[in-house]
Amino acid sequence: MRKNLPVTDLETPFPTQRILVSKTDLKGRITYANDSFVLLSGFTREELIGQPHNVIRHPDMPAEAFSDMWRTLKGGYPWRGLVKNRRKDGGFYWVDAFVVPIRKGGECTGYMSVRTEASRSAIAAAAELYRAVSAGGAKLPATGGRGLSLQTRFGLLFAGLAGLQLLGFTAHLLGTHPALSGFAFLAGLAGCVWGALAFHGRVVSPLKRVITCFGRIAEGDLASTMDIQGRDEIGQVLTELASMQIQLRVVIDEIRLAEAEVSRQGREVATQMQQIANQAQIQQDHVFGVTSAMEEVSTSIGEVAHNAEEASQSANATHAVLDESSAQLARTTASTSKLVETVGATGNAMDALGACVQQIGSITDTIRGIADQTALLALNAAIESARAGEQGRGFAVVADEVRKLAERTASSTVEIAKQIGLIHETTTQASASMNKANQEVQTNREMLENTNQHFTAVIRGTDAITATAQQIALATHEQSTASFDVAHNMERISQQIDENRRSVDSALAASHKLFETAQELHAIVEHFNAGR
Repeated sequence: MRKNLPVTDLETPFPTQRILVSKTDLKGRITYANDSFVLLSGFTREELIGQPHNVIRHPDMPAEAFSDMWRTLKGGYPWRGLVKNRRKDGGFYWVDAFVVPIRKGGECTGYMSVRTEASRSAIAAAAELYRAVSAGGAKLPATGGRGLSLQTRFGLLFAGLAGLQLLGFTAHLLGTHPALSGFAFLAGLAGCVWGALAFHGRVVSPLKRVITCFGRIAEGDLASTMDIQGRDEIGQVLTELASMQIQLRVVIDEIRLAEAEVSRQGREVATQMQQIANQAQIQQDHVFGVTSAMEEVSTSIGEVAHNAEEASQSANATHAVLDESSAQLARTTASTSKLVETVGATGNAMDALGACVQQIGSITDTIRGIADQTALLALNAAIESARAGEQGRGFAVVADEVRKLAERTASSTVEIAKQIGLIHETTTQASASMNKANQEVQTNREMLENTNQHFTAVIRGTDAITATAQQIALATHEQSTASFDVAHNMERISQQIDENRRSVDSALAASHKLFETAQELHAIVEHFNAGR
């Protein structure tokens, strides 16, 4: 026998209003375990399914109890008894176990164990008995018995009565043993009385118990105890009725659990449907707000598109003006370049003029020197003519004229030198002014070139602005179309939300109907007393 260790003295109470259900195959391997059994055993469902049912056997249970159970089940009869089971944590719990064969097509395919709560007095008596059995001081009472069937018993009775009647009739006909005939009559009468009493005790009373059991089941009482010890026909009816009752009890319990779950889910669905309905109403309000906002956005986008188109036209006009200004600036730049060249040439000419003036000054100096020498020669000639007397008078006249010419030449040379000085000064100032003008013109030329570059950049920027304005106009037109589509779609979404809200209302009504159905199912299940 399997011995599951360790064990503790910690008892787990049986859950109220619950039954434990498990199913096994013919070899005792668990194939089904309901939630209550899984919870009370401490094992997981995965740890139970596929394992032998003795995985929960407690060492305090005597092997004779399970031997009796398997002998009874293999004989095709249900078995009932108090069982102490071991939890996974080593603790224990007591159950009132009712085990029945599972049949399909007339063949046994497995076994089902239905455990309910046992009374404390029954637990105390069972614990004492099991300790005595384990110690060898007592034996477990066997379930059921062999006995004779009703057919055999009443067949023997009727055969005996027939034999007595035949014996008495024979003795009466022969007339040789009148006492034997009387004895046969009295024995037959006694047999009839005994048969009537036996019929009442073996048939009528058990049938009344069967009728009572059927009546209790019809009233919904599935927790009543039936005698499953009999092995005659009435006993078999009672055992089959007990098996049917326990299976009905399992079905009712599962229906009760399903009803409770349906009721709980129905309430949750109703709550969720109500929340969805509220959210749908809020969504519809939001959609209305979004639709209004999209209409305003569509109008604003239309205005932006119109302004972008005007901006594009203005940019095109500005571009044309800038093109003309750029061309004018190019012409001005070309004229300035020519002016720079002209001023440069003039400056060069002024420089050449200054050089010529300097050369003239040098020549004037030469002429002045010549005039001075001529005056000196005229003076010498006058002196010499005076020494010569009358012969030199003519020469003196010439010398005097030469002196006058020299004086006039010197005076003219001084005047020329003065004018040349003025010309040179003026030329120098003019050359400086021309150089300054050249620098200014060069600076203006550079500024014009920079301005031209700026104009070129502005033109490129204007081109970009024009392209951007056109793109904005195109994009805003597309956005206007898209916003219109969005507004239209939002209207359709609003209609769909309204349809969804109606569907949610229908689902909410259906959930209320489901809850009402669960309540009706609960009322039907409440008709049965499954020993909750």
